[in-house]
Amino acid sequence: MHANNLRPYHARVNEALVNNCAIVFYSSEEFGTLPVVEVVSNAEPLPSAKIDSAKLEHLTSEQKQQFLALLDDFADVFADNPGLCKLGMHEMHVTPDFKP
Repeated sequence: MHANNLRPYHARVNEALVNNCAIVFYSSEEFGTLPVVEVVSNAEPLPSAKIDSAKLEHLTSEQKQQFLALLDDFADVFADNPGLCKLGMHEMHVTPDFKP
């Protein structure tokens, strides 16, 4: 590729990154037209915020962090109202001293 065929780079914004910030002087024309990203607020709290900490007292601090991170990372697969899944059968083997 020859240098004469290069074009100026224009960033396309497909996703807003929460922890990033850029400052551009208002009258600067060097960057061209800058896209404005619409901020969408997710009013639904993360699943970890819905858990009563008293219910996790039996876990170590590290286990609590791992559990809450798991809930937040896979929030789309957890629901407040359980349902019926007909995708497959499974068994849960418990110890003889288990009390439901």
